[in-house]
Amino acid sequence: MVTSCFCNHTTNFAVLMNYMGSKWSPEEQSVLTKLTFIGSGASLCALVVTLMLFTVLDIPKSDRMSIHKNLFAALTAAQIVLLCSGAAVGNKVACTLVAALLHLFFMAAFSWMLVEGLLLWSKVVTVNLSEERHMKYYYLIGWGLPILIVTITLASASGKYSADGHCWLSVHNGVIWGFVGPVIFIMMVNIMVLTRVVIITISMAKRRSIMLAVNSSPMEQAYEHIRSAVKAVLVLLPILGLTWLCGVLVPFSIVIAYIFILLNSLQGLFIFLIYGVYNTEVRSTINRIKERRRALNFSNCASSRPSSSMTSSRPASSPVPGLQSHSQEEGGYRTSTSHLSSFSAPLDKATVLCESSTQAVQRQLSIPSASGSQEDEGPSPATLDLAPKESTLSKTVDGTQGGCNLHVPMEVEFISCFPLSSKPSNACGGLYLD
Repeated sequence: MVTSCFCNHTTNFAVLMNYMGSKWSPEEQSVLTKLTFIGSGASLCALVVTLMLFTVLDIPKSDRMSIHKNLFAALTAAQIVLLCSGAAVGNKVACTLVAALLHLFFMAAFSWMLVEGLLLWSKVVTVNLSEERHMKYYYLIGWGLPILIVTITLASASGKYSADGHCWLSVHNGVIWGFVGPVIFIMMVNIMVLTRVVIITISMAKRRSIMLAVNSSPMEQAYEHIRSAVKAVLVLLPILGLTWLCGVLVPFSIVIAYIFILLNSLQGLFIFLIYGVYNTEVRSTINRIKERRRALNFSNCASSRPSSSMTSSRPASSPVPGLQSHSQEEGGYRTSTSHLSSFSAPLDKATVLCESSTQAVQRQLSIPSASGSQEDEGPSPATLDLAPKESTLSKTVDGTQGGCNLHVPMEVEFISCFPLSSKPSNACGGLYLD
């Protein structure tokens, strides 16, 4: 006599829709359990990352984004409880609690899928573009309806709420219909919503092809219509829960059970790809963050330049912070980075500056002052080369040292303090940089 013992306390996604209590072999149970843990684990990680993206990023708030967050939160909690449900099989009270939590969170996920369908209907089909908020009604449907359903199911179960082999609703007394019934109803509503959306999408694609592609062939137009319809279906399937449709056939075929697990245990991964990676709002927000960081790095780089090496021809309207006009005395000339119009100082100040410049040039060139003797008169100022050295201009105009390089093109014009006569004049000038 040989006794074979095997453990039937396994957890798999197909059990959720096995409303007829079909029996599977141990090998099939093992494969279903492995597929569930792989798919649900990947979905859990993807949902957590998606929730973090929606929470951390500065995405504009709207009813649609709030509904997405609640749906993803409900699916995340349901996946966590499902993966941990196998540990509570040995304890009846713990198993009943796990079954109730599974019932609550999966029912909440479907309730938020119903809300997604209602919002889609109002925005696409009835075209209600008003800014009036209905989130209190959405919360009432999304969380209030599941609590009501779970409470009624628990009250009517008469102590037979959870099954014997796994922590899920019992099949023998019909408790499982407290989940399967509402799920089928929600899927029927969302199928109607999806159908209307696809019809509207195809009609819009037809009008667009007529306006923009008059010379396109009928084959190309048909391809465009099909592509638009398929895109709408693929985008809406994960959040409308229509992949659960094959769950209706789970009790009749093990192949359908495999397909059901692959589609629905990976629901979180599909959501991450469609509403996280390829979401236009998420990508635009990330691009804005990158642009702000580049601008901040450029600003930090610009502010790190030494202030002594910065020049600007128009300090009042300079786009680079920290550039200030400055002047320097070199070789008896007064160089200035301002326009000639900026020499609007008082007359006495201009006279002092001009006289000091005149005296400096006289000392270097041995030019006597106006009160001196005519016999010691030196060469005429008109024959002197008063242009500043090239190295001096290059130091003044060129740039910066260290940090960022800044090149400001300037024109250099020298305005002499002296007329073309032998006698010095009181007319004042300067080095004009523009």
